[in-house]
Amino acid sequence: MHINISYDQEFYDLIMYLKAKYPKRLFDLSGIGRQLDLSEISKDFFTNRTSMSDVSVDPNSNVDDTSVISYDREVSKPIFLLNSYYVLWKKMRQLYGIEKANSIIEKQLTGSIYINDFTGFATLPYCYNYSTYDVALQGLPMIKKIKSIQPKHLYAFKSQMEQFITIAANSTLGATGISDLFITMSAYIKRILNTLSDAGFSFKDEKSVWKYVKENIVSFIYTINQPMRAATQSPFTNVSIFDDFFLDRLIPDYKWYVREEVYVADKEITKKIQELFLDIMNEELRRTPVTFPVTTACFSLDDDKNIKDKEFLNMISEKNLEFGFINIYVGKTSTFQVVAGYDQM
Repeated sequence: MHINISYDQEFYDLIMYLKAKYPKRLFDLSGIGRQLDLSEISKDFFTNRTSMSDVSVDPNSNVDDTSVISYDREVSKPIFLLNSYYVLWKKMRQLYGIEKANSIIEKQLTGSIYINDFTGFATLPYCYNYSTYDVALQGLPMIKKIKSIQPKHLYAFKSQMEQFITIAANSTLGATGISDLFITMSAYIKRILNTLSDAGFSFKDEKSVWKYVKENIVSFIYTINQPMRAATQSPFTNVSIFDDFFLDRLIPDYKWYVREEVYVADKEITKKIQELFLDIMNEELRRTPVTFPVTTACFSLDDDKNIKDKEFLNMISEKNLEFGFINIYVGKTSTFQVVAGYDQM
């Protein structure tokens, strides 16, 4: 049975030429060989009992189980991969001519060049850094079926961020950046410390407030490590930890109203949340591998390229000593831009 795909004849001719030039095994390794046969990839899937990496044509996939949900996602990836080759070829031909387009496709096939997450190249954008400030201001207006209003409590904000990450991660190929999470969170915690209440919960003192904050952060970490991206992967998520100089620049911009009540980010509370988060990550890593959120510590430099916040350096060094899970960014505070991201979704 012949199944026709209406690509340009010149692209079809290129693929036939490459199939004649290179061994069949190369196409199998590239994911556009025998995997394009639904029956063949189904056999591979259901007879494999070692690792999903032996079956998936997505080299960056963190799929790790052979569930029916994984099967439903994996069997379509070779088609999307072939379509990515076509879309790349078509755009390169438009920009640079057919000779260059053909050369780029051959290089991608043979591994001379490598496009990350090429399986979804034709359908989705890549990594994006969103501002959690948007959720604090608007809730989740992109959800049309139900109305998710602006969150008033820390618990509601945390829950809406989990829901937002689910939406954002399924709308992009790469990472969902929420670098300013702890800055925005500080305004909610400041309110709790002033009122000793949050979303129906009452607290007797500051210590019990921080215990509640810790439970919310732990819950957030475990939620984003669940396979809620396409029902098979945990969403790739990034957060940032900032030194005093970054915070001095960023904190003044985080002020908003929730139903006529003012919310203001707080530098000292943000610093305490950041350190608490790092302690939680170390605690959980002692118990089980925790992949996300990927954590980056941001260090600002003086004009002589020396780290300005030595106390922050010592703190990060201590928290990173056991597991080395913290990435390092070094630069000027002016390089960081808060991004309003709803118009990208």
